[in-house]
Amino acid sequence: MKAKKDGEKRANKKVSKAVKCNAGKKKAGGIPPKKYHIHLRSAEDLKRLMSVSINELRRGEINPVVAGKIFYGCTVMLQIFEQIDLNNQLKKLEQIAERN
Repeated sequence: MKAKKDGEKRANKKVSKAVKCNAGKKKAGGIPPKKYHIHLRSAEDLKRLMSVSINELRRGEINPVVAGKIFYGCTVMLQIFEQIDLNNQLKKLEQIAERN
């Protein structure tokens, strides 16, 4: 049990060091410089953003707090996309029902 906690502490220190090492390369708040835009128009776009963010987090290029906010925002956006899809399906069903 103690060995597991020691391993976790070492892993956390490595992440902290990686974040601190890259601090000079980031904007205020631990946000990496903008390299490109990811347009969030579909669930596939959200998946791409989350994949990029996970990889940046694992490399220590992004602050874990910022990554968490990105993941939260992606979750909210996914719920919005699901609502839009559901609404569009409902409209199609209503149109079919009106024709009959």
